[in-house]
Amino acid sequence: MPSKLFKPVFVLIVLTVANLCSYAQQTFNLSGKVSELNGSPLPGASIYVSGSKNATVTDNNGQFLLRLNAGEYDVIIKSIGYKTLTKKVFVKDVDLIVNVKLQEKSIALADVTIKANPYRNKDLERFISLFIGTSPNAKFCKIKNPAVLDFVRNQKDNNLKVYASDFLIIENDALGYKLNYLLESFEYEEGAGKVSYKGSVYFEDLKGSDKARQRWAQNRRSAYQGSPMHFFSALYKKNIDSEGFLILKLVNQTNSKRPSDSVVKANITRLLLKQQKKTGLINVNENDSLSYWLKLKSKPMYLPTLITKTVLVDTLLHKSENELKSITSKDIMYVVYTKRDEEPGYVSTLSPEIKKNLQFTNSQLSQIKLLVDKCVFSSNGVLVDPQSVYFSGYWGWRNVADSLPIDYIFSEK
Repeated sequence: MPSKLFKPVFVLIVLTVANLCSYAQQTFNLSGKVSELNGSPLPGASIYVSGSKNATVTDNNGQFLLRLNAGEYDVIIKSIGYKTLTKKVFVKDVDLIVNVKLQEKSIALADVTIKANPYRNKDLERFISLFIGTSPNAKFCKIKNPAVLDFVRNQKDNNLKVYASDFLIIENDALGYKLNYLLESFEYEEGAGKVSYKGSVYFEDLKGSDKARQRWAQNRRSAYQGSPMHFFSALYKKNIDSEGFLILKLVNQTNSKRPSDSVVKANITRLLLKQQKKTGLINVNENDSLSYWLKLKSKPMYLPTLITKTVLVDTLLHKSENELKSITSKDIMYVVYTKRDEEPGYVSTLSPEIKKNLQFTNSQLSQIKLLVDKCVFSSNGVLVDPQSVYFSGYWGWRNVADSLPIDYIFSEK
C-alpha cells in the first residue's frame, strides 16, 4: 500500500565536484605545455585531475603528460603567482594535446578597507558542519588554511555565502587523504535549510604508519559501501539487489480529500454572492460553509505518495553513448541500503513515516531528484554531470568528510 509522506524539513543539495566517466580500460595520453601569456614556459606548474589522485608537474620546458582512461575531465592547472585555470577536456579514443597559458595574479597596492567580521568564528563553524559534515569521519578532518575563506552573511534572511581565495586544504585523518579543494561557490539558505556548493578537488594520500594505512583502508571501504558511487556502479552492472540496494519512487497522486478547482471555485462564488446579497457584507465564520470551502481550497491538489513496490532496474536504466548508461525519472527516487545501519549521530531529514511503513528502521535511506532529463554515469559509478542530480537524506548528510577520489577501487580486503 502507498504511504503518505510529509514534506522534508531539511533538504541538502550536494553537488559532487568531479566529472570523470571512465568507460574504457584503455588509457590515452593527455599532454601539453603550460606557458605564460608571452609564451615563456612555466616549469613546476601542478596539473590535477579533478576528483582524483591523478596529478603531475610540468618539466623545465613547461611540458606535462598524464595517462587517462577515456572520459570527460576537469583538469586544474596551478602555478604560484598565476591565476589557477580549470580546463574541461574530453578524452575519447585518441591521445589529446592541450596547451594552456596562465595569467599572472595582479597585486593590488591601492588602499583597501577591510571590515572585521564579528561573526567569523560562528560562520566558520557553520561552514565546517555543512561542508565537511557531522558524520564520525568529520571529527577527524581539519581545515589547515581557514584564512583563505571569506564569509558573506545576509542580515535579513541569515543566508550564508562562502568564497575561497585559494585552494582550501583539508586533512582527513579518517580516510587518509589530503584534499586540495578549489571552492567555486558555497551557499546556505537558512530558511529552506538548503546547502549547495561547487568546486574541484584533488586528493593526495597522507603519509602514515602501517597501522594507520590499514585503518584508512578499512574506513575507505566503509565510506564506499552504500555511497552514491557504490549505488551507481551497482546500477550500471544491474546487480543492485546483491549489493544491498532497493529503489522506490515517490509520485504525486490526486488528493482524494480535495475536490477539483472548478467545484471549489463554484461553491465559494455561490456562497459569497449569497452572503453579500443577504447582508451586504462578507464575513467568514470558523464553522460556516464558506470557511469549509476556503479551507478545502488551501489543501494541495496532489499528495506525494511513496510506492512501496521496488522499481525494476530495466524500467529505469538506459544505454548511452560511449558505453555510458543513464537513468530518467520525473519522480523522486528513494534508495534504501540494507547492508548497513545509519550512524547513531544521523538525524533524518526525511519523513519518519517512510521507515515506519516500510519497516526500514535502521537502513540507510537517501533521496535522489533529477534536475535534468537524464542522469548519465559510468561503470565505476561516477556521474558525468554531478549537477544533474541532488541528494538528500543519508547521502546528503555524508559530505566532504566521507568523499573518495573518483579513481578509488573498492576491495573487500
